[in-house]
Amino acid sequence: MIQFLGQVCSHATGTTQTSDMASPICTTPGLSTIPTELLDGIASYLDCSALLALSLSCKSGNVSANIVLYRTYVNLEPPAKAPMYLFLRTICERPDFAEKVREVNVRGWRFEYEVAIGAAWKGMTIQSEHSATQQERKGPLYANKDKAGRTTHVQRTKIFLDAAVMSGLITRPKEETIPALKKSAVWYTSLKEDADLIRLIGRGVEDAHALLMIGLLPRLQVLQVDGLSPYPLLDWHHFLSRSTTALRALRSLSIYGSTTKISEPSASSTLQFLDMTPSLECLELGDIAIKGHHLSIAHLPSKTLSRICCMNAAMELRLLAKRLSGQRIVRLLLVPGPRQTNIVSRSTFSLSDIMQLISASKSTLTHLVLYPIRPSTEATKLREFDRVQNLESVLPGLLDMVPGMLDPETIANGLRKQIPKLTELSLHYLSYQLQTKIVLEQLTQIKVDGLLPALELVRLHFDRSEPSFANVFSGLGFGVDFRLPDIEQPVREDVGELFSKAGIKLEMCVEG
Repeated sequence: MIQFLGQVCSHATGTTQTSDMASPICTTPGLSTIPTELLDGIASYLDCSALLALSLSCKSGNVSANIVLYRTYVNLEPPAKAPMYLFLRTICERPDFAEKVREVNVRGWRFEYEVAIGAAWKGMTIQSEHSATQQERKGPLYANKDKAGRTTHVQRTKIFLDAAVMSGLITRPKEETIPALKKSAVWYTSLKEDADLIRLIGRGVEDAHALLMIGLLPRLQVLQVDGLSPYPLLDWHHFLSRSTTALRALRSLSIYGSTTKISEPSASSTLQFLDMTPSLECLELGDIAIKGHHLSIAHLPSKTLSRICCMNAAMELRLLAKRLSGQRIVRLLLVPGPRQTNIVSRSTFSLSDIMQLISASKSTLTHLVLYPIRPSTEATKLREFDRVQNLESVLPGLLDMVPGMLDPETIANGLRKQIPKLTELSLHYLSYQLQTKIVLEQLTQIKVDGLLPALELVRLHFDRSEPSFANVFSGLGFGVDFRLPDIEQPVREDVGELFSKAGIKLEMCVEG
């Protein structure tokens, strides 16, 4: 790597001499002679290891390399491979590096109870891809022997406690003794005492490291957490609200809960810390229950929220109303999770409920993914959202019609009144029944009549599962084929030609 940069240096600085003409000024090729503009260009093509080499070998490249190195912190490796305290220790000792951080993308961490009983790390949920500048760690960890004192647990604890006090997250502890970790937990609660944060820092629990790291990054704009623990964590709002800079620059937040067993709770949060995010634009949640409306949760201080994605999540409707109030949403995805819905009271919704909450977004909403759980009690006025181009929903929730409705004219009127001028329409959890056939037929006729001129693509997601008794026979060792008949062929035979004549592309897939 260094030899390559040296070769680049000799060509970039024009120092090569010939026998015909000698340069009046003879300079020795070296990294220090590379122009800053060229160094910036080189840095944009290097991975994390190469950037470190460039930073350490060239004074001129130190600033440029550090800007790129510390702009994004990615840690998707298991805690045993890449503990968070390594990065945290750096930003505690170098606040100038903390100022450079704009994005944090990390895997989840273990809660106090999990550490106390020696539970294994649960891993990630969506298995985020590594950053282009972050290679998967395969070798051993390295330490600087000249600073061996920093690697001891006692010294590290002192550095972290001092940083927590300086940032205002806690007051200076009067006692130096650190209590043992608690081997019990109360589900769906959070830790709010100074003693809790001090205990977790002193015992090296990553829950404290993550909280402190976020509190020390004044210009953090993007935060992604994949695999949040279902057990009680430190309360972000309680501690970070004591800081004047924490989360104030945040523009995008993505949190996915960890995959849990039936006997375990689902990951949960109050999201009350969003009260401190005046610049929030994007909110993405998955496999998590949002509880705590009894708290004094205010309307979002930000009026720039444009994207909300809740996949396998649940949020109390009044809390959701506060989060959506006055926002001009561009993309909205609400797909409730069964476990999360059972945990959060009053979280089920109909299409009309959501349309009322996002009424201020009629002129901005372009992408809507909505799986209503309850039928609407009043007109939904979805057609008034005339900027919507992509719509994904379930058939009964979209049309608010009873399953037995088979009158073509009634179904056609419902489609005309409900569906805006879309480009793409996706229908999920379908079964190919007579009602589904009538809906598809009327949809093509409406396109032919000119009411849906932009509709180009319809995706049908059919739900097909084996009969429940199939598993019983399989368990007894009988090789009986219980596969259901193909769905795509009869659909193509019934409505394929109609879609072709209407100029609509028809795509199908079978789920389950």
